[in-house]
Amino acid sequence: MKRKNSIDTEFIDPEKKVIPEPQRIAASKSGMVSTAHYRATEAGAQILAAGGNAIDAAVAAAFALGVCEPQASGLGGQTMMMIHLSESGRTFALDGSSHAPNRAVNELFTEKSTRLRGLQATTVPGTPAALGYALKTYGTLPLKEVLEPSIRLARDGYQITELQRRLQRREIKSLKKGNAGSFFLNGGEKACQVGTIFKQPLLAETLQHLAEKGTDDFYAG
Repeated sequence: MKRKNSIDTEFIDPEKKVIPEPQRIAASKSGMVSTAHYRATEAGAQILAAGGNAIDAAVAAAFALGVCEPQASGLGGQTMMMIHLSESGRTFALDGSSHAPNRAVNELFTEKSTRLRGLQATTVPGTPAALGYALKTYGTLPLKEVLEPSIRLARDGYQITELQRRLQRREIKSLKKGNAGSFFLNGGEKACQVGTIFKQPLLAETLQHLAEKGTDDFYAG
């Protein structure tokens, strides 16, 4: 049995070209933002409303995803960007992929687990550098203004989603084994309930520091 709101070509009449409802269409002359989390989308939209360009909004949304989508985004990750400049017609990619630290020699990875989880499995993050470069080179607003939505989101919190709860439950042993449990689990022991307001004051402080010192300080500060 098909769900009423699902779209399936079996229901499309090729003669009448009737498309099943609902079809949600959005249009804008001044820009649009789409992300994996509505709070990150809001961050990008706020920057557009403040007069920022597409790069400003994309960077703001990306930093916000690092707050409200910790299972897939964050300052410790890597960032690839596809950019199109309308004035010049230029389309190109920024490669913010990461590399192993200089001192990550084979002798340090005697156990398979150290190559898969924990601090030793971490490469040098490319996200702060890539986003900082994109903003400085192609954006119009200062980093401090672009980071404001993310800082507020980390400080005031957002609601835990069903996906995040499910992933917390799946990875709970690994989270509790290290120090991540104290940051991401309820009381350091249990997965957070859906709808729980999740606040990250230390992340807010880190983002505030980057806003004041710049993304280079993430690596050399």
